[in-house]
Amino acid sequence: MANKNSLGVIPKSEHKNILTSAAKSSAGRKKKDPAQKESELVSLFFLPSEYETLVKKAGPAKVSAYIKHMIRTETNWLED
Repeated sequence: MANKNSLGVIPKSEHKNILTSAAKSSAGRKKKDPAQKESELVSLFFLPSEYETLVKKAGPAKVSAYIKHMIRTETNWLED
């Protein structure tokens, strides 16, 4: 007996339509404009004591999100 989650319970003629019908769905988030997509990576190394300070200051947020927020709001480094 086939498991209820098995494809064996679906007629063979419908196998091809399972993935294609789901792929055509317009549900979900739209793609960002390439100019708005954050795609560049910057890597930093910190001393363990510096990193612990950043973790404490970031609180529940990720350290990377905290650093990005501070750069964007507290400096003018990203302005032309």
